[in-house]
Amino acid sequence: MLDLENGDSPVRWRQLIQSERGAALAIVRELILYTTLQIQPAKPILYTGSFWWSDLGDPDPVIDNMPFGNYPLWFAQYPKVHTPIPIPGVPGATDQGEASSFDEYASAGSPRHIPKAWGGPVHPRWAMWQFSSFGKLAPALNGFVDLDVFNGSLDQLKALATSPAASTHKRPAS
Repeated sequence: MLDLENGDSPVRWRQLIQSERGAALAIVRELILYTTLQIQPAKPILYTGSFWWSDLGDPDPVIDNMPFGNYPLWFAQYPKVHTPIPIPGVPGATDQGEASSFDEYASAGSPRHIPKAWGGPVHPRWAMWQFSSFGKLAPALNGFVDLDVFNGSLDQLKALATSPAASTHKRPAS
């Protein structure tokens, strides 16, 4: 999995995109192609979200020479599904209204802001969706974990994890 985010310097990333979008795409393209060569015949899953993608825009597979849509998408988008609630032990902090369970996520509908490279918004294709960063584990453990959902069956998830051919399978949004 390649984590495509603006990292520790969102300002520098935005400046690079605004001044030289082609150079920013070239960096991303080289990272993806290098990783693909290292793990052939499998393909990396691309983890990203609108926080990163909205700055870059929606690359065209031909014009920008990068077929992002040929790689499985693990998309981070945190829908607001309830009124923010206080976080225990952190004065003034809240959960931002993010889902705290799959049931609550399901009530929010389907992922939004899927880039055109993955068929969005009309026919979005995604493998995984990270829908919250406020998941809780056993009561004895402190802190929060990310919550994700796979867009397919358990057998499809096993195939994605173990079969190079399955890693290119495009699933319709459910």
